[in-house]
Amino acid sequence: MQSSDAEVVYFQADTPYRKAEGESQSHLKTILKSPAHYVSAGRHRLIPSPAMIMGTAVHCLTLEGQETFDAQFTQRPEGIKFTTKEGKEWRAANSKKTILTNEGRDRQWDSVIGMSNALKGLEWFNPNQTD
Repeated sequence: MQSSDAEVVYFQADTPYRKAEGESQSHLKTILKSPAHYVSAGRHRLIPSPAMIMGTAVHCLTLEGQETFDAQFTQRPEGIKFTTKEGKEWRAANSKKTILTNEGRDRQWDSVIGMSNALKGLEWFNPNQTD
């Protein structure tokens, strides 16, 4: 891509954004720290933390909608064990989705739904605004 071919794309889903030619905004921001950080970030694949996964899920649900969210994320059924036949089958059937838990103190699924609803309830929130 040449600099003259650059364009701003609004309302682009995360998956096509990540697959698009060019640099992501997150990667470009690393050069603000130093050129060495930029080069290093390009060489190493980032393994997302649970908090980053939840942030991606909130972004998806809030800005891309329920249908896109449902296609990319699923809730791990309570008590399912991935060592059992049933658990292995469920996991295989959902292998293309990110699995969010709803057990323990994190309760990822409920947290994502709650954060998205809180954002949508803000007076200034407008997912269709382009400026």
